[in-house]
Amino acid sequence: MAEDGKEFEANCAAIMALHQIKTDEAIEALKRIVTCPLWDEMGGDDCQWEAASALSERVGQPFMVSDNPVQAAINWVTKN
Repeated sequence: MAEDGKEFEANCAAIMALHQIKTDEAIEALKRIVTCPLWDEMGGDDCQWEAASALSERVGQPFMVSDNPVQAAINWVTKN
């Protein structure tokens, strides 16, 4: 089931709020969002990309210069 516009905006706002919170818990939440297996069936690829971008900035990793930023973030999360 694909996200509608309002749901996408709400999810992105939550991701950006997590990005602003300077705690380990917020980083852990972003990790869970990036690696959530439900994105494929929910059609939330854009939210997953936003979470990868926020996580990239918070942990200082260059996910966004990768050919596949989401996969780069997932790979990093798996190792960390």
